[in-house]
Amino acid sequence: MAVRTSYGTGGIVIAVKGPAIHIAQDGNEYPHFTIVYVPADLCGRHSKLDHNWINECVVVDGRILKLREANSDEVFVEAMAPGPS
Repeated sequence: MAVRTSYGTGGIVIAVKGPAIHIAQDGNEYPHFTIVYVPADLCGRHSKLDHNWINECVVVDGRILKLREANSDEVFVEAMAPGPS
């Protein structure tokens, strides 16, 4: 699976971590997760130094957004072409 962001980053997903829980000042709990990805051109030959993280992701009405309401960033899931068989 590949992802790209509204702010121009993205790559191949290698892990999704979470959920973690954010406890807001009002006492409400908000689950969120982290997407770990590597640049597409490094997939299959990357090291730990190539890992990138998109933190505090939440799913809202089928969209992947950031936890903080004031943050308008969005993550898009993109289909990948099948590799050679």
